[in-house]
Amino acid sequence: MTDRWDWLIKKVSSKWKLDWRLVKAVVEQESGGRPEVESHCGAVGLMQLMPATAEELGCPADDRTDPEKNLEAGCRYLDQLYSRFGEIPGLAERWKFALASYNGGRGHINRALRAAAKAEKGWRRYRWEIVKKYLTRCRTQEIIHYVDGVFTKYVDYAYEEPPRLRRAVYSVLLRIKPDKGTAVA
Repeated sequence: MTDRWDWLIKKVSSKWKLDWRLVKAVVEQESGGRPEVESHCGAVGLMQLMPATAEELGCPADDRTDPEKNLEAGCRYLDQLYSRFGEIPGLAERWKFALASYNGGRGHINRALRAAAKAEKGWRRYRWEIVKKYLTRCRTQEIIHYVDGVFTKYVDYAYEEPPRLRRAVYSVLLRIKPDKGTAVA
């Protein structure tokens, strides 16, 4: 369903230096590629933006069903969330925290990070697999499934690429471009 938006996802994600396959995975997870979809809590569009969040990102609430405006705001938001996790040393790990924040809110993820920092030693306190155990709200499983789902789709999209590009995407999961944490492929 999201394939029809590939051209637009590539266009908008390149502006933000985000890997279009990651953005496509978010779109697939959020809306299944349907710009008119509205969630039970009022999120709308390809990247399922809430009205206040969309407004903050320069997308009037009434324009959230416009695919390009929604993608623009959603990519800006992903970029902001990624940038706010500078304390996470592994760049692929940082994306997992950014995605968790996109789905569940930064405050919730911050509380889990603080709890993990008290209980865990060294680098372990910055690993998503460890920190997710410290999520405490009722949406815990939803957030965990969201992050897992996006990353699974991201790897699946890499399989669709020719072997040379597939290797580039896998390297993204291990060592992401330092300035933005994204691939340029």
